[in-house]
Amino acid sequence: MRASLILLFLIIHNFSLVYSENSSSDSLENKEKDFIILPFGFYTSDTRVALGLFSQYKFNEKNKIFGNVIYTFKNQMMLFLITDINSGNKVIYNKLKIENYYSESYGVGTGSETEDKYDYRYILVDNLTEAGKFIRKNTSLNIVSDNFYYSPKDSKDILAIAYSPEKDQYANGIGTAVKYSNVSDKFFRDGSFSRLSFIYYPEFLGDLKEFSVLSSESGYYRSFNQSALNLNFLTRFAFGSPHPQKLSYLGGSEILRGYPEKRFIDRNMWAFQSQYDFRLYKKTALCAFVSAGSVFEGSDELSVKNIKVGYGAGLMYEFQGLAFRIEAATSVEKEIQIIATSARAF
Repeated sequence: MRASLILLFLIIHNFSLVYSENSSSDSLENKEKDFIILPFGFYTSDTRVALGLFSQYKFNEKNKIFGNVIYTFKNQMMLFLITDINSGNKVIYNKLKIENYYSESYGVGTGSETEDKYDYRYILVDNLTEAGKFIRKNTSLNIVSDNFYYSPKDSKDILAIAYSPEKDQYANGIGTAVKYSNVSDKFFRDGSFSRLSFIYYPEFLGDLKEFSVLSSESGYYRSFNQSALNLNFLTRFAFGSPHPQKLSYLGGSEILRGYPEKRFIDRNMWAFQSQYDFRLYKKTALCAFVSAGSVFEGSDELSVKNIKVGYGAGLMYEFQGLAFRIEAATSVEKEIQIIATSARAF
């Protein structure tokens, strides 16, 4: 999504609703509970005027519910909600996405051109849940379930219609994940994390063809006096006959910034990202970043010429535990991408 003008981004106390209460002595970690709602808005050539809300309810540093909702004047809606709970040795993580929105597609592979772009409308519901427990310090073993529903809203959704003639396309997956993290919950973070997950979508649990997804992610964070270095490496592999929405992708506000959302898609992907933050004042920092990656169907497509690179800079401000980013990113395709969000890229 290419933003041409940011109209409203309210992160000032006077325009936000913030509720905080002290925890009782027997509550989680005896810290403050915070509830925050922040309105925002923006304009793009595709959505026209869009309005939304960021919200977060924070029990303590490790237990929170975060979400945002967006509605555009072209009758589009997007809801995103994350619940992250760590209680004793038990872990629960849930990510819910509901979209009645539009998207852009350029076809499959790294060889797609900007002239190949087409827009389409769709409805999507994707509910990912991970539940498990810590098996050792900072390491958890989880059972994973994913409930996926997709409905193409017009004939322009070429990939979904070619994949299945069904109007209602759905799949349910089950798998496992292992996570490790000792990352500090500070503005400039320290530590490392890694995650490995596998989800299998059998044909009998939906009306889609059988497929599975193996993904991994690792990160390293190192703070200095008034700055921080952040590194991130991701891989994702799809097997069988994955739905187009379950293919691997590069581009957007998190992976390979500088390219449009899902600019490159294929079965598999890898990406390496780095970001350097420099403190301006307390919890306000300048950031500069560069990313490289590629999508591919088979190992024969792994080559230097297929590597895509994006880069940019911006401003990050932490408010009540939300890390707001306003960034400008670009790539060899020369299009400037404006990013405004309330979550870190990685």
